[in-house]
Amino acid sequence: MKWKVLAVDDDLTLLPLYKAFLKFEHDVITAECGHDALELCKAGEYPDLIIIDHNMPVKGRDIPEWDGLETVKYISEYYRREFKRERVDRTPKFIMCSGEGILYLKDLLKDMNEELAENEKIRIDDYLKKPFSFNELLDRIDMLLPKMSSPPPIPPSQVPPSRAPPPNNVGDSYA
Repeated sequence: MKWKVLAVDDDLTLLPLYKAFLKFEHDVITAECGHDALELCKAGEYPDLIIIDHNMPVKGRDIPEWDGLETVKYISEYYRREFKRERVDRTPKFIMCSGEGILYLKDLLKDMNEELAENEKIRIDDYLKKPFSFNELLDRIDMLLPKMSSPPPIPPSQVPPSRAPPPNNVGDSYA
């Protein structure tokens, strides 16, 4: 089994590169903006790790713009609600990418978290300054996602009908 990685970037030339470089070790899905990333999560994709660009304007859409930090906040909130009963933090790992300095991003995150309640705080697990090499990205992913034989199970409410066990029909004979 492979970990599921979601790459979120408004630079459409990067999205196919993420897929090409990561597909051998991970299942890769992509989104062009934070809204699309959240919709993928709500549709049951549940990535284990999200690589997200900090500066992502939403062009030509009649919705408020989210930058990478806001997207992380909304996805984290969704995961907390969705997996509340499991009592396990299933929030994906986040790697924030930006052409801006890492200290600048850490300061933005600190300011954002100061305004949030303790149980609403968001976390960025790693930062990458653009431009970066995909080998460096793979190393960072390997540090955040351990090698494993199978990823965490899908919540029962999200198992597609085609993968659900067949019903146990009384009276069926298997002779």
